[in-house]
Amino acid sequence: YIAATVGMTASSALQLLSVTVISSPEVLIAGRAVMALFSPLSEAALMMYLQESSPTHLRGTLSSLFSTGFVIMCMLGMQLGCLLDQSLPILISIPIPVGILSVAFLFFLPETPKYLLTKDDKEGALRSLSFFQGKQIDNKDTFEGKTTIEDDEG
Repeated sequence: YIAATVGMTASSALQLLSVTVISSPEVLIAGRAVMALFSPLSEAALMMYLQESSPTHLRGTLSSLFSTGFVIMCMLGMQLGCLLDQSLPILISIPIPVGILSVAFLFFLPETPKYLLTKDDKEGALRSLSFFQGKQIDNKDTFEGKTTIEDDEG
């Protein structure tokens, strides 16, 4: 997810350069192509992260809220496009600080418990579970007898 966010931020910077410094439509199109490559990767990784880190009874709700948030951001982007239609550099530069803040924030998030179990890090999975779902009495019971993720599915 971090790589996809960095890629999208870099493509936004490339697009900004194309309309301010370079004045090249080819570079703008290349920046859009890079954005089109990294955007679905980012969305898929975020959806998987949400599903692996959320409590079982909230997974469906969080998945639908993710989709709702995506639609709201698309509508916000269209509104900004209408408001800033004469200022393309400002419109293109909006994702850059957001991407930088997102990357900085992502470094503080732990891996999901499911991922840590696949790496045989049971203690790390318990810490991650406590981070995401709070300190519950039955957190240790969740992983008892489960050393890999295959045990959970089988």
